[in-house]
Formats: sequence, C-alpha cells, structure tokens
Amino acid sequence: MKTTIENHDGRLRLRWRYHGKRYTLACGVADSAIGRGLARQKASQIEVDVATGHFDHTLLKYKPRILGKTPTELSAPVLFERYTQAMAKEKGLSLGLW
Repeated sequence: MKTTIENHDGRLRLRWRYHGKRYTLACGVADSAIGRGLARQKASQIEVDVATGHFDHTLLKYKPRILGKTPTELSAPVLFERYTQAMAKEKGLSLGLW
C-alpha cells in the first residue's frame, strides 16, 4: 500500500487505497517543507498501521488535533441545561425553580 501526498488548494492531504476503498485525509498544514515533513510522518504512521493490522478505519487516530482544545462529551441533560441557560440569557429571562 502506498500513501501519496497531494497539494489541494495550497493545503496537504493524504490519499491511499485499503481493501478496495479510497481514503483521503486532510493534514491540516500548508504545502511547505515543514508541512511535507509532517505529512510524510502521518503517511508513514498509516502505512505501518496497515502493515501491522492496526489501521483505524474511522481515521480519528490520524486526524490533526487542534492545540489547546480537547473533545468533551456532554450528556443530554447537561447539554439541555446549558442550552436553556444560554437562551434565557439571550432573551433576558431568569430561570427560577418551578
């Protein structure tokens, strides 16, 4: 399996085929010497994972992470509470107990 590095509108992406399916992954970097080095590292990681049977079909393992932010999982009740608080604040309402 060969992973290719492509310039797509000035940004780098990786493309490869695995088990008959075509995969594309945006590297999140500009096409520069440093960007190409990072893309080569990511391509190597994917090729090693395929060879060792550890390939992540969801591609989450390979997607670039945004520095300073970590994904947070919220439960439905917590999300709803935050929503109602935001809507109340936006409309100038106070949330009292029923």
